Amino acid sequence: MDKLPIDIHSGKLQSWLISRRHCKDDWVNAVMPIRQKIAHAIIDMPENERILQLLKGSQIIDILKETEKDTKNIFGSYSSQRMKDWQEIVKLYEKDNIYLADAAQLLQRLVQYDIPAMNRQITKDETSFEDHVKKEEEYKKNAHQADRIYHEELTKLGIDGKNFRKEIIELTEAVVPMIDEIADDLVDLIPAVQYYKDFSRYTSSQVEDFNRLSLLGLIQNSGGQVTYYEYIHGSPPTSVERPKLVYKDETKVEDDIDFGDEGEIDFGSDEIDFGIDDVTTTDLITDASVIEGIARGEFGLSVFENPISMRDLKGELSELEIFLRFRYQQEANPPPIAVYLNALEEKDSSISSIKAEKVWDWKKKVDAIQTKLNNEQTKKLLKARAFPGYIDEIVEELEKLQLQENKYYRLAEISASKQKESQEAAQKSREQVKLLTNALIYLKENIEKDIAKKYGRECNIIGEIYNVLP
Repeated sequence: MDKLPIDIHSGKLQSWLISRRHCKDDWVNAVMPIRQKIAHAIIDMPENERILQLLKGSQIIDILKETEKDTKNIFGSYSSQRMKDWQEIVKLYEKDNIYLADAAQLLQRLVQYDIPAMNRQITKDETSFEDHVKKEEEYKKNAHQADRIYHEELTKLGIDGKNFRKEIIELTEAVVPMIDEIADDLVDLIPAVQYYKDFSRYTSSQVEDFNRLSLLGLIQNSGGQVTYYEYIHGSPPTSVERPKLVYKDETKVEDDIDFGDEGEIDFGSDEIDFGIDDVTTTDLITDASVIEGIARGEFGLSVFENPISMRDLKGELSELEIFLRFRYQQEANPPPIAVYLNALEEKDSSISSIKAEKVWDWKKKVDAIQTKLNNEQTKKLLKARAFPGYIDEIVEELEKLQLQENKYYRLAEISASKQKESQEAAQKSREQVKLLTNALIYLKENIEKDIAKKYGRECNIIGEIYNVLP
């Protein structure tokens, strides 16, 4: 039994020393004055890297024997006050094995708190590094996405992006010949409209009251610049006062980029909603325009520009397209009974003379006009001509997209910088863990030696300590 090693759990080391009466219960009260003396004496110590790794003050004295050898007198003792101070500290420290209790407390603190805390800090720094790597990639991806959407919007509008407002206003002027071109296309549909009316009269009992596709007829007769006023009141206005588009060369003030909480912008469906179809038309009709016969504001717009008449125009085109599609199917693939019925019926030549190929040709023309009217650039430019304030909305959204790209690149740079900070912090923590681990090993070895010397048996500090030792 006398040869068996002494195994002491690191978490119970201090209580073990007290229970075996190697240290007193009140050793903490005694060590406080000693620590104050050490704090005062250490200020006056010469530089030596070993000072921070000492277990006992006697080793400090060994250092002083080297640094203070010039102060030795003829009797072999030291006249240095520094040496005398440390000799007193060692004497107090060794009394009642206070140094042993203090070392045991330090060992437990390293095992239970200091080293685990530094390891957690390393994990935190490494996680932070990984998070910012992901964020940097995400921000760069968002920057590319913002740039793509920005240029897609420029393409849809047909502008270069050098001066948003000026380019959009210039483009709105190009809408006028486009409107005239569509109006000319509608003129080509006069036979189709007449065919629709003739067929409707043929199948309807309300011959006198039939009045379909009135807006198409108005455009075919009066041209693409016919006003909304004339469409509503049935006669042209005495004068027209359109909303004016004015270009102001304003100095652009760059907004500060608000990085907030590095929040992300939701690009949604990668398309900006400029509210093309969301137009308030409550105040379109004014008493002044009716009484005076003057087409002001929205009443001065062409039927292509005014959102209400445009909605009606699209509805009439859709009605005509459905009719032509239906008639083509009837003419191209007539059921057997239809041949028999046609022989019995007497249709007007305006109906019977129209063959399936002609109907299909008209339908294709209607489809082409609908495609032009539903073009994104066309819709935006028509709305811009109708509502000058809409240009401000377009410009604002384009400027936001322009800033988003810069914002995300800046955020990516910040994330890259934080990656470097996290790496440096983790490296410092690793170095600190290494230093603390070396101190722990030093304490463990010296405490084990001291206890082994007292009992003449091998001593091992075991247990929790091995969770932090390499």
